[in-house]
Amino acid sequence: KLYITEEGIEFHLNSEVGIRGAQLEFGRVDGNATGMQIDSKLGGGFYLQTNDLLRALLYDVLGQAVIPAGENYVANLPFDNENPQNITLDKIILVNTSRQKIGSIFVEIVYSPSIPLEYALFQNYPNPFNPTTTVEFQVPKTADVTLKIYNTLGQEVRTLFSGQLDGGKYSAQWDGLNNSGVQMSSGTYIYRMISGEFVQSKKMILLK
Repeated sequence: KLYITEEGIEFHLNSEVGIRGAQLEFGRVDGNATGMQIDSKLGGGFYLQTNDLLRALLYDVLGQAVIPAGENYVANLPFDNENPQNITLDKIILVNTSRQKIGSIFVEIVYSPSIPLEYALFQNYPNPFNPTTTVEFQVPKTADVTLKIYNTLGQEVRTLFSGQLDGGKYSAQWDGLNNSGVQMSSGTYIYRMISGEFVQSKKMILLK
């Protein structure tokens, strides 16, 4: 899913396999991307703009960063984009962890303001992790949000956030400590976001 706004292009991915590289080509780009600093969970982002054509290449030159299977934030291409609804996606290539191109890709383009249009909880990164990891989530409107971590027995380990948030994108970090400040042992943990009727959980792995 691509969110195209006046502030740039944000790329999210829901995949059944891990992804180690992505190439995207956009047409009819009115904005100027000169000096753009790409934020990519693939570890590196490179671009070339020629007139109204913008190409972006996302990959880790060290070959270590990958986007795991599941629903994840991939990258943000921030630039002043005068007419976001004019932009077209002319090409997309995804490469899996076996360095093979993905043959079938479904693309959804959302021309939207900066505020997200839907609730979402993304896979933590890095994962596995030690000593800290980041959890990103988003809410489309002002709402009460709780973000908690549980062990595999369903016992609460840590509350990362509990309170009201305006619509937007947020992140929280977990340092491996429980609510009492005690370091947790290696293993699998579950983090869960609840906001109104939205409930979503994902797994994370702490390695020491």
